[in-house]
Amino acid sequence: MTGSTIPDPNRRTQQRIWKVERVSWALLAAFLIWGLAGGAGSGPLASQRIDGEHVSLSYDRFARRGAATEMVLTWKNASQAELVVSLDSAFIDAMRIDFSGRGVIPIRSDNRILLRIPTAGRDGSLTFDAHPLRAGRKTTSLQIDGVELGQVSMLVFP
Repeated sequence: MTGSTIPDPNRRTQQRIWKVERVSWALLAAFLIWGLAGGAGSGPLASQRIDGEHVSLSYDRFARRGAATEMVLTWKNASQAELVVSLDSAFIDAMRIDFSGRGVIPIRSDNRILLRIPTAGRDGSLTFDAHPLRAGRKTTSLQIDGVELGQVSMLVFP
C-alpha cells in the first residue's frame, strides 16, 4: 500500500479551531480599526460638524461620563450684535456646561435654553467644555436665531 486512508480523528477538531482563530483575528482587526478611526473617542469617526449659513458647531460624537468634551461654535459674517443659540434644556442639564466668563447669557425658556452670545458684528468662535453627567445617548435640536440647524447627538460612555 502506497497511501493511507486512515482518518485522523484530530483533523476535524483542528480545522474547527483554525476557523475560530481566523474569525477571532478578523474581529480583533475590525475592532482595532474602528477604535483607531475614532469609534470610541477622538478620530475621524468621532468628529461631528453641523453647518449653517454663517454658523457651525463642532463636537465629538462620543464622550465619557464626567470627562470634559469640547464643543466649538464658530460664526462668520455676523450681521447682528449677538447670536441666539437654542438647545433643549434636558441636554444642557445632562451635560453640565459652564458658560460663565465668556459673556454668554443663558436664559431658560420652557423646555429650551437660549444662549445670547455677543458677536459685536465680527467673525469669531466660542469654545466651551461639556461634562456629561449620565451615560447614554444625548440629543438636542440646535437652533440659531430661531432657525433649525440640525440635531446634536452624543453617545456618553460610563
